[in-house]
Amino acid sequence: MSLPRKAWSALLDQRTFTGRRRGGLIQAFRDAERNKRWVIGYFYEPQWFFSEVPLAHVKLPQHTAGCDAEPAKVACDYPVFDLDKMTPEAAAKKWIEANPDKVEAWLG
Repeated sequence: MSLPRKAWSALLDQRTFTGRRRGGLIQAFRDAERNKRWVIGYFYEPQWFFSEVPLAHVKLPQHTAGCDAEPAKVACDYPVFDLDKMTPEAAAKKWIEANPDKVEAWLG
C-alpha cells in the first residue's frame, strides 16, 4: 500500500519513535501485537523479528541520498544492499556454520 505522508498522518494517531536501540522498537511491536493496536515501523529485511510478529511491508519511495537524514522525517525505504550476492538462505547457512556454539546454545 502506498499513501502520501499527509494521508497517513490523518489516519493515524502518530507518535514518532526515534530510539537508537532496536530493542525499543521491537518492544513497541510486541506491545502493539499483544494489545491488538496498529503500529508502523521501519525495519530492514532480512530480519529475524518477522518470524515472531506478523508484519506487512508498506511500499515507500525508493531510497535516495539524504532522504533518511532526519529520523523524524524519513521519506524513503531502506537502501538496497547486495549481500555479497548471497540469498538470505545462503547468508543464514554461512552464519550457522560459522557459529555452531551459538546455534547449540539457542536450540539446546
